[in-house]
Amino acid sequence: MFGRNERAHHRVGREAGAATKAAARLSSSDRATLVIVGDSSKFIDKLRALRPHVEMTKADELVRRAEAQSKLRRGVGAIDF
Repeated sequence: MFGRNERAHHRVGREAGAATKAAARLSSSDRATLVIVGDSSKFIDKLRALRPHVEMTKADELVRRAEAQSKLRRGVGAIDF
C-alpha cells in the first residue's frame, strides 16, 4: 500500500502523462514558436539549415516592445510596433 507522498507522486505522474498526450493531440509543430536565447553566431548557421525561415530579434528590440506594451496598458499613449 502506498503512503500519502507515494500516492501523490503517482497521481502527479499520471496527470503529467495525460497532459503530455493532450498537448500532442492539440498542437502541431508547424504552428509552434521556439525562442532561442544566446549568442546566435554559435548556432544560427545550423539552425537555418534546419529551419530556413528563422526570424531573429535583438534583445533591445524585445525590451522596447515590452516597454511600449506596458505604456499602452497604463494608458500613456499610442506606440507604433
